[in-house]
Amino acid sequence: MKNKITPAQEKIIDTIHNLIWHRITHDDKYLEDIPEIDSKNFHVWIYNMKYEFIEYDDSIIQAVIYLNGKHYEYKHTPQWLNGSIWVNEIDESEVKAKIVELGGEIYDGFELYNLGLPKAENIHNKMDNSEEYHDLPF
Repeated sequence: MKNKITPAQEKIIDTIHNLIWHRITHDDKYLEDIPEIDSKNFHVWIYNMKYEFIEYDDSIIQAVIYLNGKHYEYKHTPQWLNGSIWVNEIDESEVKAKIVELGGEIYDGFELYNLGLPKAENIHNKMDNSEEYHDLPF
């Protein structure tokens, strides 16, 4: 049974994929493919990323990422099945476990990236209210 991906879901998958590949390659062409990257409403944080060679020429890229209010788990196998990509939305309660699963570390004072927190709102409110983009994309 095949599930159809909605255009909104496809946009999220493409955005996350481009952000991850920009982090790997530092090639700005990946950011250029994200039209809303310069919007002040665009918020992204890559918690942890792992690029692992499996065997022969096979590899897998895995990441835990925050994008515009939601957390996602990303997996990409560049050499397998024409570069299969999986993106799953995960609950905030799963983020730490996913980071550790990828070999990351949860350090003292670790906080989830969430613009809904009062601290983030306070920082944002202290900046001028112009339409300029203030948040770093990663």
